[in-house]
Amino acid sequence: MLKSCKNFGQKLIWFVQYFIAPPICYVCKKFLIEQQILCDDCDVQLVPVAPKLLVVNKSYTMTIHAMCKYDDPIKKMIVAKHHSDHLMFDALADLVWQKTVIKNLSIDCFIPIPLHWSRKLKRGFNQAEIIAHRLAEYKSVPVYNMVSRTKKTEYQARVVRDLRQENVKDAFEV
Repeated sequence: MLKSCKNFGQKLIWFVQYFIAPPICYVCKKFLIEQQILCDDCDVQLVPVAPKLLVVNKSYTMTIHAMCKYDDPIKKMIVAKHHSDHLMFDALADLVWQKTVIKNLSIDCFIPIPLHWSRKLKRGFNQAEIIAHRLAEYKSVPVYNMVSRTKKTEYQARVVRDLRQENVKDAFEV
């Protein structure tokens, strides 16, 4: 009897939650049966990319892992920073956790890329920092803000792809 009351209570809570805040796709806003980040139609659009080796200097290289190609629907989620959509940042971190090898990698810490102080003041937050903290919780590792932005640069999205590296040249220091 107690078990059936507990099940009824859980179903009642689910029913109320479902109708107050039904699960929807974070991108296309399509109603979903259960809580998930993306609907199947949006999820299938995520185009995976292979890890890339980045040469930092003559003696140090690192492997860069990306979740997917920077295109819709992920692009829509990333530009949600312009609307201060903090729920989207958690969803992005959760997608990174679910869709990459990050959970299987040995990671000592997360170091978010900083915004220039004036841009952070205007926006009120750093999306990379929020995502780093969420992923750090999953991995049980610290987040270190050990990189600073020393130069205010043009928004990368407004810079022609071939000039983006030049745009951020000498903009950071450890």
